[in-house]
Amino acid sequence: MTNKEEKVETSGHLLTDYQHGIELFEKNKIKSAVLLWHYIEQQINILALFSENEELDEISTESLPYLLVSYYLMSCYSNHPNMKTQDRISHLQKAYQYAQEVLQLLTHYNFITNTFCLFQLLFS
Repeated sequence: MTNKEEKVETSGHLLTDYQHGIELFEKNKIKSAVLLWHYIEQQINILALFSENEELDEISTESLPYLLVSYYLMSCYSNHPNMKTQDRISHLQKAYQYAQEVLQLLTHYNFITNTFCLFQLLFS
């Protein structure tokens, strides 16, 4: 099996995991969703689906949904219910880090030009 065939096969499994992650998130099964989103994030990095050198039009259509992984992680960490104050602080710090990743990604691919305005929308 060639490297490209391996990427296609793995990305098929990744899409299934991605869809399952959305289901878990929508059902408010946050702990399971976080674990799955971290796994997906790891696979995206291993597969090198995105490069800082590429423009939005260079990303394959099949890979576009994976641009939202940081968003889902941010949402999971910011909406994690029933926890102690110290754990909540830690989760909010992680949510903030993922929010910064989302903003960097949106800026990099020119979805937005003013990150401050979007940041205000996300956290107001």
